[in-house]
Amino acid sequence: MKLINNTIYIEFADFIASGWKEDTIKKANLRNGPSWMMIPDPNDKRKVLVEFEPLRAKDKERLVAHFGNPYEYLAREPLRKLVVPDVKAELFYKDYRYDGGKSLPMEHQCKYTNASAFLNMLIRVTSDKRVVKKELNLTLDQFWSQVADLIKSDGIELPSSYRRLLSKIDEYKEKGYESLIDWRFGNKLSARIGKSEFGFDPEIERKQVAFIRKVASKHQNFDAAQVTELCNMVFERKH
Repeated sequence: MKLINNTIYIEFADFIASGWKEDTIKKANLRNGPSWMMIPDPNDKRKVLVEFEPLRAKDKERLVAHFGNPYEYLAREPLRKLVVPDVKAELFYKDYRYDGGKSLPMEHQCKYTNASAFLNMLIRVTSDKRVVKKELNLTLDQFWSQVADLIKSDGIELPSSYRRLLSKIDEYKEKGYESLIDWRFGNKLSARIGKSEFGFDPEIERKQVAFIRKVASKHQNFDAAQVTELCNMVFERKH
């Protein structure tokens, strides 16, 4: 998605991400009618961009369902550009093993790698608050509001509430990449499984795992981070 002369244009990859089939896009490009107005991509003349506003209502709704409001999506683009890929995180999650040699599912490798890169950005930017004002032209309140919106719109595996996000940043600073892996993948850092005053206790672990599974199955549809936070609160009170 690009903003050119105050006009929003949709890229080929945006249509694919929103569920279009490649052949459908190519056929629409050939028709190039009043509801599918194209221009060459200024950055790569081999590609075309499709103007957003003339699209049919159902096509716009499909894009909005995936990206959210495109104007708000593009307003967060300067913040996205501050996120730098973390190659070390990618290798860590690729090499991580649990339950006697199992690898993390590829989906979670990607989620955790993206979350690491995002946390790195937050740590870097908040350590020099001039970046927020000079590069992003935002107040701190506006910055954290955009951070929360970006976490939601881009599906980043992090809490979007300010308090819980600060807690996650502190945990990440202390424990690193492993702090993002949840209990399902054998990470005893993410939930205090089996912890007793005398060390690890398998009976406590069995009871706690049963409790975690019960919480995770509740109709409220807690995400992994919420399940972990709730369980840690309960476990800490018992010790």
